[in-house]
Amino acid sequence: MQAGIAVRLGIASLLALGAANADTPSAQADYARFCSGCHGATFSISTRAEGEARSRQEIAAVIRGGNTQRGMPAFGGQIPDARIRALAEWLDTQATNGASLGATIAAETLDQVRSSGFVLMRAAESSIPYVGYFGERSSLCYPNVDLTGVRSIELNYAKGSDEAGRYAVLVGDGIGKARRNLGEQRTKPTGGWETFARHRIGLAEELSGRHELCFYGVEGG
Repeated sequence: MQAGIAVRLGIASLLALGAANADTPSAQADYARFCSGCHGATFSISTRAEGEARSRQEIAAVIRGGNTQRGMPAFGGQIPDARIRALAEWLDTQATNGASLGATIAAETLDQVRSSGFVLMRAAESSIPYVGYFGERSSLCYPNVDLTGVRSIELNYAKGSDEAGRYAVLVGDGIGKARRNLGEQRTKPTGGWETFARHRIGLAEELSGRHELCFYGVEGG
């Protein structure tokens, strides 16, 4: 299984969740095309640096008009304004310290030290990054996720085979403490290894506060 473009947390319906972040794939593609050459393949808090306190409107203004003091070009003539706003929103989400209810976590922002059995990849046509080769005994872990009020998780993944597969959602509270299994689900073929589809899994209990969120390959891929 290829763990897709994003891991989405939510409590609303699938339709509402999809509408809330409909521009995420195009924003990631714009980042890969226009920004990654200077800011790195994966945007994070560390690459945001002095922009920590900027609002989304200010981020959009910098993308639109550039920053001559730092050598950043203006992209207002290359990227439509609606996409600039979507890109600014996505950058702000990536730089926020921890995700919460309704947020989207980019799959490739996983904790690489605490995760195992995966390969960071890019889609052939769109260059959108994703986590590939997730299979049995693989684990993808995301730290500092606010799970307050979250009762389900929507995972965007691709699977190109009919092989039986199953993954579990695990929640941990720190190194040295056992992770809890909050639910398991079988994976389904999506029509191709880069044909992503959203699948929702309900959680066995409602949590509060910040936790480490992990996806563990129980069997197959």
